[in-house]
Amino acid sequence: MHIRLAWTLALLALLAPALSAAVSDGPVVSVPALTQPPTMDGRVEAREWARAAVLSDFVTLGGARLPMLRTQVFLAYDAINLYLGAICYDPSGPIQAEVLQRDGPVFTDDYLDLYIDTVGQRKSSETARLTINAAGTQYDALGNDVSQDFKWAALTARGSGTWSLEMALPFARGIGPKVGDSWLINVARHVARTGEISSWSPVNRNLGEMDRLGTLLFSGPPFRVAVADLGSLWFGDGTAHFEVQRLAGSPGSDTSPPEKLNARVEGRRSADRFFNAVKLHIGEKPLAVEAPYHVASEGSTVIFSLTDPRGQVAWRAAPYPLAAAPVAPALHKLEGTLCAALLAWSALPEGPRKTEAWENLSELMTAWQDLSQKTARRDTLSYEQYAGLLTQTNLLQHTAESFQAQLAP
Repeated sequence: MHIRLAWTLALLALLAPALSAAVSDGPVVSVPALTQPPTMDGRVEAREWARAAVLSDFVTLGGARLPMLRTQVFLAYDAINLYLGAICYDPSGPIQAEVLQRDGPVFTDDYLDLYIDTVGQRKSSETARLTINAAGTQYDALGNDVSQDFKWAALTARGSGTWSLEMALPFARGIGPKVGDSWLINVARHVARTGEISSWSPVNRNLGEMDRLGTLLFSGPPFRVAVADLGSLWFGDGTAHFEVQRLAGSPGSDTSPPEKLNARVEGRRSADRFFNAVKLHIGEKPLAVEAPYHVASEGSTVIFSLTDPRGQVAWRAAPYPLAAAPVAPALHKLEGTLCAALLAWSALPEGPRKTEAWENLSELMTAWQDLSQKTARRDTLSYEQYAGLLTQTNLLQHTAESFQAQLAP
């Protein structure tokens, strides 16, 4: 039996106000109202979605890296529906789309996932999952209850090196959201050929992690923030490029409080952190904006956000990871092995064996120091050069372990 998203989307009029003041720590998007809905044919035409919000770039499971294949997602609404459009890039193909039965095993195919929680309790039992594979086959569930068949429209299309889709999700009783309401959502993609799973809001192990949902704001006036280039996501200075636009309302004057496009780098130590804010007066014409940042250490993430004149978050991307090989932890492990070898050497009796062992240990420690010095100059190295340091460190680790074993009494 088809129902009008009654337990999730359908309760918006009663439950969404409770979420109006809550913005999660994850990614945030402000969704605009449309005066003209897109034509539902599965083809995401630029002119039809030009006034829609754009989700920030996806990340893979665990937030470990950017996905190999890009996914663009657009969101908008009117008095009747919430609209989602997506372009799934895959120039190499082939795209798998074999399941044709509703609520069938679409998860073996290329698919796009949408999770929606309008209640705000982050409970699986109150979260709708709407999935569509590249053939246009629908799967929907309320938590783990697949018997819930919601009434929603979804169509797909194929392009050159892409497949695309458009969704229309009806509001309950034709009652749309009010300005200031918010939902919790996530959007994810699966590529059957490679098994890669990526999502807008990062998840650790699986897409059903309710505490990882991002925030959808029905705000006014909404801002469209499109990522043109995230920059190097590498050690040293980087610059991301954005296109920002006010989709409704009037921009403030040059003397009024500005919007701010923020770049924040989080690292393991406080000394590794960075923050920069670019002040803007955003108008209805697209504005190109540069956001500089500085990365000092491995394990860092770069987070971009837009705050309105009140300091409220209107848009925020996922934490983007540094694209670096884990050289520092490998060097730390090597240091521990060399320290253990030094202790074992000190326990040797005086004699030729101890003298020869010292020469070998000195060579290992010199090689470790050389790798440490090169790592300290990481902002002068390319990704390939830095990855090469990890290979060298791992080889030296193997040699050091063998040497330590030889020193055992």
